[in-house]
Amino acid sequence: MLHRNITAALLVTLGDTPVVALSGARQTGKSTLARALVESAHPATYLTRDDADVLDAAAPESVDCAGQQPPPRHAGAQQKGPVRS
Repeated sequence: MLHRNITAALLVTLGDTPVVALSGARQTGKSTLARALVESAHPATYLTRDDADVLDAAAPESVDCAGQQPPPRHAGAQQKGPVRS
């Protein structure tokens, strides 16, 4: 993975902030950075709404999507979700 200048600041923020938004243009490595952090420097459960089970749990009628996973958690971005029937 490429070195990202934001990594150190992101890790400091994750140390005392329960929710951190990582936003930016498409295809710039946001999800790659988040996955790399949860696999090494900031262990957590990585959730993505690209996964049909997570998408269903995040549906408006669902009470608590992230609460079903042990903390800490990271919810990934969704570009296009699966079609729900």
